[in-house]
Amino acid sequence: MGIVDVIDRGAAFRIILMQIDEAAVIGLEHDGCLTKVSTKLMWSQLESFREVLAEQLLFAVRATRELLHLTNSSEIDKAASALEKVGSNIMFDLFEGPDEERFWKFVHRHLSYHPDDGPPVAYEPLLVEVEAPNELIPFGLIPAFDPGKRGPIDNLQKLRRFMFRFLGMAAVIRYVEPMPHSADDANEFDSLASIDQDRLLLNEGKLPIKFFQDGTLYGATVECEFFHDMASYIELDGPWPRHTDAGVDEETIAPKLAEALWRSSQRFDGSDRELADQIHHVSCHCRVNPKLAADYKLTLGSETCGPFEISLFELKAALHQVRKAHPKSATPSGNPLIFLNACGSSMSSPRGLPTFPRTFSASHRAVIGTETKIPDQVAASICEAFYVSLLGGSTAGQSLHHARWHLVDFHHNPLGILYTLHGDPGLRVSHPIPLLLP
Repeated sequence: MGIVDVIDRGAAFRIILMQIDEAAVIGLEHDGCLTKVSTKLMWSQLESFREVLAEQLLFAVRATRELLHLTNSSEIDKAASALEKVGSNIMFDLFEGPDEERFWKFVHRHLSYHPDDGPPVAYEPLLVEVEAPNELIPFGLIPAFDPGKRGPIDNLQKLRRFMFRFLGMAAVIRYVEPMPHSADDANEFDSLASIDQDRLLLNEGKLPIKFFQDGTLYGATVECEFFHDMASYIELDGPWPRHTDAGVDEETIAPKLAEALWRSSQRFDGSDRELADQIHHVSCHCRVNPKLAADYKLTLGSETCGPFEISLFELKAALHQVRKAHPKSATPSGNPLIFLNACGSSMSSPRGLPTFPRTFSASHRAVIGTETKIPDQVAASICEAFYVSLLGGSTAGQSLHHARWHLVDFHHNPLGILYTLHGDPGLRVSHPIPLLLP
């Protein structure tokens, strides 16, 4: 999602996916010292490796029977076991025994492990930076700690202990594109939008959020109710589209969506917004062809307006047109963060680039999306926990980390790990409201 200034890194350590000759090599960097760990994969194999993982993650979702709250110990264990198999497959495909041991020892030296019952109260996750082209390996799903032997995961304490093993549950991950190493590389990176270093989401008075919906989905309805309940802190524009929206049909939905995303100083009705959108929240269905990760189709609408299907192809074309018509999208603040609470919105494949995160690199500061299909109720719960934490003063990275653990602690559900933040996790509101925090 762009390039982070080297001076601004501040990470506990860095993981770098690099190509050496034809091989994929993982660099582990701390305090300027780089250790290279060989993998068993050739660089050309990473594409198929990434696509297979997306299919495997669906098994973890299916194990929960798409429920939010898991009370059946068998369901909890099945979902956790499915995630464990994904992590184990990643480690098996990446490392031979000695190299796996080197990876684990490095992580152990720089991350605190809490083997008894997971992270303690008021746990402050460290920042880990991952430099990888197109996020070819979902490092958040890697088990950062050696699990050893385990029995059935049939209670919360065991689930917390188990989930803390994953890097995405132990730390906040900042994904960045590889830094240019030559003049040619630098020219290529000049064409990519860098992460906006203005980290403030302005909320003096209220936080401006533009809400896009597929109102036929239960989760979108719950999220809309949540935003209305938070009216004292959130200035909501939307939901959109609704039956009252004039001129929205199959032909106009993509251009109108593109304009609403690009022109963040405008409301849906075309009037000027006093303070530009700080967040675009999209609650909808996303259909992804597992054979081609570029074949995304979003659905937006309501019971009386659509729903309409918009392909990624149509959206990109519409964004191109609106960017030409309005080349200066400058606002008094930085670009919005976009939260795509749509199943499969973060799935990435080189054959499918640019996928959603790259599509929004010029119009948004950061993108939150999911690695695979997420049940409606789970999506709504993550949404609520994230925004309460963000408005309370936590960074975007900390808020998503908190939302993952909220799902574990209150619903015994491990699926929060499937949410990924593309961009600077240091984004935070300008006027925090600590009273919202527990």
